Amino acid sequence: MSGGFDRQTRSALLGLFLFSAFMFTLPIGAFFGGKHLADSYFELEPPMNLFAAAIFAVFVVNLIIVAYIIKAFREDSGHSNERAKKD
Repeated sequence: MSGGFDRQTRSALLGLFLFSAFMFTLPIGAFFGGKHLADSYFELEPPMNLFAAAIFAVFVVNLIIVAYIIKAFREDSGHSNERAKKD
């Protein structure tokens, strides 16, 4: 390692940045997209269209969290396999 980060650290930081960006942008887009769908296609009245859009945004947040956990488990098992091969 010459003054920079090693491959594992770069991968972890890139994943953290990527999922942070997803956590910031996708739920907002899901909320407004869900509101548009609730208004246009399902013709929900004003209190219910916001409620449906909020539920959709929460669902998207949960999907992002699950995807991050799966990525972390795969990354951890990959590193443990590499350590086992070195020994």
